[in-house]
Amino acid sequence: KVPFVESVVEVNNKVQKVEVDASSTSKDLQSVDSTLAINYHLAKEASVSMYKDIGLSYEDTILQPAVQESTKSVMAQYRAEELIQHRAEVSIAIMDEISKKVNDYGIVLDEFNITNFSFSRAFDDAIEQKLVAEQNKIKAATENEQRVAAAEADAAEAKARAEGEAESAKI
Repeated sequence: KVPFVESVVEVNNKVQKVEVDASSTSKDLQSVDSTLAINYHLAKEASVSMYKDIGLSYEDTILQPAVQESTKSVMAQYRAEELIQHRAEVSIAIMDEISKKVNDYGIVLDEFNITNFSFSRAFDDAIEQKLVAEQNKIKAATENEQRVAAAEADAAEAKARAEGEAESAKI
């Protein structure tokens, strides 16, 4: 560096964490709000070009838009129910998609986590109603089995009583 003409700018190459709130739509057109936590670092060899071409605000300029776009792209491939059931698979797919977008800039993803999913209130209510209906169906089936068992026990008791009376009448 030339004294008084040039200066040194420190670029952080340590692992950093960013949390991003992303809104998207599932395959079955349910709105999905998610919170994503990303641990990343800037590759040492990319520090100079990153500062020169983009500056120190690369998180806002490169990473966050890539996260938003990748989240929308991947979540649109799954139904809302599948997003919950295949959370790990969805997480890996989003991380791979983000990595493709940011690796050329020298941003390396270390870890990616979906920390929260939330759906529309109407969808949550529909899931609750479905679960209540399934529980009521199970309860009705159990009650029906109990009635059948009680009726069979009563019939067996009546048969035994009748046989006993018949035997006693015979004697």
